[in-house]
Amino acid sequence: QLNVAAMMPSPKKPMKPVSEKTTKLSTYKRQELVKRYVSGDPSTNLSKEFGVSVPTVLKYVRLANENIRTISEAKRKYYCNDSYFYNIDTERKAYWLGFITADGSISSDAEDFEMGLAKKDRGHLEQFIADIEGTYPIHDIPHNGYASSQILICSPIFVEGIKSHGIKPNKTYETTFPLIPRSLIPHYIRGYFDGDGWVTFGKSSYIRADGICANEMTIGFCGLENFLEKVRSIIEDNCIIGRSKISHSKATKMLYVYNIKGNRQLVKVSNFLYENATIYLDRKRQLVLDHYRSLPKYRDQLRFG
Repeated sequence: QLNVAAMMPSPKKPMKPVSEKTTKLSTYKRQELVKRYVSGDPSTNLSKEFGVSVPTVLKYVRLANENIRTISEAKRKYYCNDSYFYNIDTERKAYWLGFITADGSISSDAEDFEMGLAKKDRGHLEQFIADIEGTYPIHDIPHNGYASSQILICSPIFVEGIKSHGIKPNKTYETTFPLIPRSLIPHYIRGYFDGDGWVTFGKSSYIRADGICANEMTIGFCGLENFLEKVRSIIEDNCIIGRSKISHSKATKMLYVYNIKGNRQLVKVSNFLYENATIYLDRKRQLVLDHYRSLPKYRDQLRFG
């Protein structure tokens, strides 16, 4: 008699749940992982690089009291140091804050930041992206009949850092001077000047040693009246120069212009803007430098170049 039970395959033992083997990271590696995540590295990339699962990556981030990115943030294709503008504590941060006060734009929903320059200044945008540790591309497009270079940063966190210093989506109608360390104010004003300022030349009463009538330089700013009043007050107090008038812009009544004239006054203003500077729009600085180098009377008064 056949033993049917003996012919049947023996039942398999129930499988134990597979527990993920978690690689234990040193304190240093955990800190490095969290730092990389906060700076924008995808959790999937960090998982592969550090040899831990994605949930473990997120666990380490939570244990460090850092925020986990939302789904929309996790899907970002490009990245930057989102917290770059939260604390203005360096020359370059102050400069870029001034520059984007002049030339930057925040979307109406306060989620995107855009900045465009003439294509000849494309290199300046490249410097900006490098400073914010960004991977965003620069797009060269025609704009109002001119070649333009633009960047678009899609990051509400990045935008929030900019907004915390008084820059709003409607900054054309409202611009406030930020509260930043006094030592960084010249760099901030230089950034604004590079975005919404100019250098022009006209004939002067000063006759050089070779008998040629020297050019007289003008440095100017454009913006809202209350903002320019603050700029004027800072420059006049620090450079000890006479008061120059702030007047309506001929282009639009909403904006005003502040022009400072005279070689004697502007050598002081130039020193205020450029002394110890490591970042600036090269072409504007070179105009100022070449001008004063051509004037023996003022050449030795320069504190930069």
